[in-house]
Amino acid sequence: MLDLEDRVNRVFNPDVRPLVQEAYRCYVSGSARGAIVLTWTAICADLIAKAQILHEEGEGEAADLVSQVEKAQSSEESEAIPIMLNLEKTLLAITEKLELIDFTQRKQLERIRDDRHLCAHPSIRPLGELYEPTMEYARAHLVAALEAVLVHPPSQGRKIVQSFLTHVVDPGFIFDTEYLTYTFFDRVRPSSRFKVVEAAAKFAVLAIDDDAITISPEEFANRMAKCLRSFARRDAYLATQAVAKQMGRFEKAEPTECEDRKDRKGSGDLGRNTHYR
Repeated sequence: MLDLEDRVNRVFNPDVRPLVQEAYRCYVSGSARGAIVLTWTAICADLIAKAQILHEEGEGEAADLVSQVEKAQSSEESEAIPIMLNLEKTLLAITEKLELIDFTQRKQLERIRDDRHLCAHPSIRPLGELYEPTMEYARAHLVAALEAVLVHPPSQGRKIVQSFLTHVVDPGFIFDTEYLTYTFFDRVRPSSRFKVVEAAAKFAVLAIDDDAITISPEEFANRMAKCLRSFARRDAYLATQAVAKQMGRFEKAEPTECEDRKDRKGSGDLGRNTHYR
C-alpha cells in the first residue's frame, strides 16, 4: 500500500498538487486545522477543474458551473467572493450529478467541508469554543479526499461507458489503440474501468441485435474484440475477468431462429448463423 506522501505526489492535476502538498505539510508539522482547511480548498479546486474539462469535452450539465466560475473570474473581488461561496455550497451536488463522485464519496466530502467550516469559523460552535481536530482526523480527511477525487482523472461513471459505446458504433470509427486506451482506460476510475472492459467483452462475445446500432452486429463485435485486445495489453487480468463473466452468459444463452435468415449474424469471434440473448 502506498504511504500518504506517495499518494499526495500522485495527485492528478498538477495545478492542484501544490495545495495538497501544503495540506500534507500542515499535517506532518502538527497543524490539523490547517490541513483540513487546505484539504477542502484542494477538493474545490480539483472538482471545478474537472468540471471545466468535461464542459470542454461537450458535457452540457457542466455549463452552469463553468459559467459561474468564469463570471467570478471576470468580476471584482467584492463580487467574485460571494459567487464562489454560493458555488461551493452546491459543488458536491453538481459533481455528483456529473458522476465525478458517487453518493458515498459525496458524504465523505461533505464531512470534510463541515469540518473545514468548524476549523475556519470557530465562533459557530455553541459556546464559541475552538474546534480542535485530532491529527488522526486530519489524516483521515486527507486520505478520503485523495481516494475520492484528487488522484483520479476527470472521468465519469455510467456516462463513460455510454461514451465508449457511442465511439465504437460510429460508422466513421477508426481504430486507434493509443486514443482508445487513453480515453477509455487510462483516464477512467478503476470502478468504471471494469465496466468499460466488461462492455467490450460483452459485445465481442455476444451478438447484439439492436436498432440503435447502425452497423452490422458482426462488425460491431469485431470492433469490440479489437478494443478488448487493447485493454488487455494494459491489464490482462482485468480483461480475462470480463471475458470469463461473459462466457458464462454465452454458455447459458438460448439460440433462437431469426425471422429473417438473411439477417442472422453470430458473434464476431464465436461463430455465425445464430443469435444469442
